[in-house]
Amino acid sequence: MTTAAPLYHFNAPYDSLARFLSMFIPAVFIIGTFVIFHTMEGEMTISTKLFFAGFIVAIIILPYLFSTRSYTIDNLNLTVHFFLWRIKIPYSDIENISFEPDLSLSPYRRLVGSSGYFGYWGIYLLRDIGKVSVLTNTRKPIVLIYRRGKRPLIVGPDDVENFIARLREYAALS
Repeated sequence: MTTAAPLYHFNAPYDSLARFLSMFIPAVFIIGTFVIFHTMEGEMTISTKLFFAGFIVAIIILPYLFSTRSYTIDNLNLTVHFFLWRIKIPYSDIENISFEPDLSLSPYRRLVGSSGYFGYWGIYLLRDIGKVSVLTNTRKPIVLIYRRGKRPLIVGPDDVENFIARLREYAALS
């Protein structure tokens, strides 16, 4: 079995909206939970309190687990890293790569996923492209990766030019 050491590592930085939503939404849920606990202090059973606490923890932690941490390019695959797992995209699946400075996730319709809470991920419907898979933490700048037989993929590495150059080199694209 051939193993691939990461040759290039790219961070997946959060844009200002994702940072704001990732701080604001948990704060609202935590404050709301404390208010509910305080106003219904004598009326709630311990199991109800545990249910609310578990629900709030899930709302805060699950989206974080789905957010993109980084991207690596090695001699076998492009790898998208998450908190607990990774997705490997073989170079043979990559058809074309393009930097899209004018493409934004703003004129879209999210079909499933997140729109800024711990990043942008899921399946989106973009006006000129159609359905795309999104695995990024920023709305701009983004890289569009066309894949053979699959939905295009949007990623958002910190160093877009170097990312595209290295990916084209390893995927043997001109």
